[in-house]
Amino acid sequence: MTFPTISGRLYDSMKLMGLNMKWQQRQSAAFRAKEKQEDPDRARMREDLENMKKSSILSGINSKLNAGAELTDEEMAYLKQNNPQLYQEALDIKREREAYEKALKKCKTKDEVERLNANRMQMYLSQAKAVANNPSIPQGEKKAQLEKILKRVMGIQSEHMKFTATKEYADLPREYEEEKKKKKAEKNEPRLEKKDLVPNDFKEVKELLEKALSEAQEAADSAPAEKADAAAPASEASSAETSLSSSAGGGEGVSAQGNPAGSLSVRI
Repeated sequence: MTFPTISGRLYDSMKLMGLNMKWQQRQSAAFRAKEKQEDPDRARMREDLENMKKSSILSGINSKLNAGAELTDEEMAYLKQNNPQLYQEALDIKREREAYEKALKKCKTKDEVERLNANRMQMYLSQAKAVANNPSIPQGEKKAQLEKILKRVMGIQSEHMKFTATKEYADLPREYEEEKKKKKAEKNEPRLEKKDLVPNDFKEVKELLEKALSEAQEAADSAPAEKADAAAPASEASSAETSLSSSAGGGEGVSAQGNPAGSLSVRI
């Protein structure tokens, strides 16, 4: 019978092929490891390119949040994997927008819609002023908090503008129109001026945030220079004290009058 012999040879051939593939895989892995070890510059360049790509994507997502744009599911997933802190911030903004959208749809008149927006902007304005005027918050942290508030402002205003462009909003009456229906007397109709779709409250809080952010950035940029300038007088005072101690014959128990060691401080 020839079949068992052929089958046996075929089995041996397949086994040999499998061993050969494993050997090639090991050789390839070893070669790649050796190549990476022998060429660290190439590996570093690849890592730098990946970091630049990641930074560019994150910057683009952050710009969308600053402009009040909604993030896609893919962008949210990318943040969750690569920047959990910004992901949580974006998630909070998304939830806040959804809650605001629901509140808008409950409004019965255009006036209610505008009051809802005005009250929300006044809340952000108070928060922004509290942060901007708090001297105990470091400039870097102050800038981060103000940027977060600004993203929330832009997100809510974007949601507001989207709603005011719908037929649902266009069909809402004005309060004086409702009053007219109740009184059924045109002569008693109160005259109310129509408000802009972009209330002054939004403009006020946006301008304040942008100004506060600019001031925080300027303060953060000038802080290193001020610290450097303060270091020179401190060094000179230390040298003077050392000199005074030496001139007193060894300097045991002798220090500069009115300037004990450790008492020099610089207020920035």
